[in-house]
Amino acid sequence: MMFPSALGVTARERPERFRLEAITEVVLRLAGVLLIVGAIMVQALLPDNATEQMVTSSRFLSLASVAVGLFIFAYGTRGFRHQLRLNIVQRTLELTRININDQGRISRTINIDDIESFYIVRPKVPNGVAKLYVRTQASGTPFFAIGGQLDEIERLHQEMCSSIAVAQKMGGMPPDPAKA
Repeated sequence: MMFPSALGVTARERPERFRLEAITEVVLRLAGVLLIVGAIMVQALLPDNATEQMVTSSRFLSLASVAVGLFIFAYGTRGFRHQLRLNIVQRTLELTRININDQGRISRTINIDDIESFYIVRPKVPNGVAKLYVRTQASGTPFFAIGGQLDEIERLHQEMCSSIAVAQKMGGMPPDPAKA
């Protein structure tokens, strides 16, 4: 899905393609919460006449369970979908991973002046997923920006290139709403 605006472009991958990943996020979050609740229950159900060794063992078990639960929960909320936001006023391209709640978790910001090129990797099978990559001058490896249907990615590529051309002409000045 692409959302052009006066400040640039925002695009994110469609959630329909990520049903399995959405279920995975929910399961990982639930597993993390259950591990944390289990750690609390271990401490709550400890008998009153427990020996010092039993108390120490249950505390270490609870701490390990909480640590693993927090790690699994954090991994489950990191997101599987991608979003990109081009802001021509700030002259930045932000690549973000978003979760099922459309919250950005992992983000990379690239200055427009550092962008060498955008390119599309076409799908090898009909109706496959096309991918848009960003190549920067500083990095030898291109960054994955977003995936989707070929026609959507081609439109996004065209919009990104024209927005960057506008940004280069403006030299970082905000657009005049009267001329829009």
